[in-house]
Amino acid sequence: MAGQRAEVLNFGTHAFTIVNVSALLQAYVHQFQPDVVVVVVDLQVGIPDWPDVRPGPASPDGAIERLGSWEALLKRGSDKSALLALFDNPRAARGWIRRATGLPLRPPSRPAPPPQPQGRSPLPARAVPAAGRTTPGSPEDVRAYEETRERELAAPLAAMAAFAAEKSIALYFVTPYGPYFDFTDDELARMSVHGFLEEAVRVHGSERAALGPEVELITRVVRRVAARGSAHVIDMLEASRSSSLRTSPHFTRDGVHLTPAGNAALAKLMASRVVRDLERRPGDGD
Repeated sequence: MAGQRAEVLNFGTHAFTIVNVSALLQAYVHQFQPDVVVVVVDLQVGIPDWPDVRPGPASPDGAIERLGSWEALLKRGSDKSALLALFDNPRAARGWIRRATGLPLRPPSRPAPPPQPQGRSPLPARAVPAAGRTTPGSPEDVRAYEETRERELAAPLAAMAAFAAEKSIALYFVTPYGPYFDFTDDELARMSVHGFLEEAVRVHGSERAALGPEVELITRVVRRVAARGSAHVIDMLEASRSSSLRTSPHFTRDGVHLTPAGNAALAKLMASRVVRDLERRPGDGD
């Protein structure tokens, strides 16, 4: 904001989910002693990607998988090369091809989880119907899915809120902002949202039916966690409801990324909210 002095550090990282972001704050970002941390919880961030604590055996004797020379070279090179990273993680390549060509490419279904060892209680499974279902699930299916999603998302969000409060960091969550409620079939086909809706489609029946409820679910969880954890919410749900690719200059064709105008508008909104809150905060002598 004009007249305000501030140092802004950008910790944005490709392909992070809320699990990574929560760990980043607690292990790294706090060391810079920020007064304020703003976390944009978009569709990608809003899908927790928890590490598998019980991976299936990668070899007959259950030992660590050994990569061949070419596989190892690709894996090592993907850490340094954007081109090799595309080959190592084809999801990103599919998204780029989908945006460039308009082809309705879809990610493959996730493999079934490995069988659990005998005599050990299994981890809670995601409450979704079988893969490939194209008809909406029952109300019980939807409720079970949403309860599981909300628990998994709330946990890392709550960890962030508790940690920020302990460190006296003002934490702001920004809810998803995009053309997620008013879109044509052609626009949906070009959107880079398909990889974020795989499980939601199994209960809602289609991407069209799943997209809005997923945005509402993320927003609902963010609001609840912030209220309980003394964090703040910059709520973009109503702005999303009134936006579309046809009427707003804020979004690129993929429906996920913001244009320069969109980034500027959202940044101005975030800055004005933070400045307003800081001005209302009782003075501490600084």
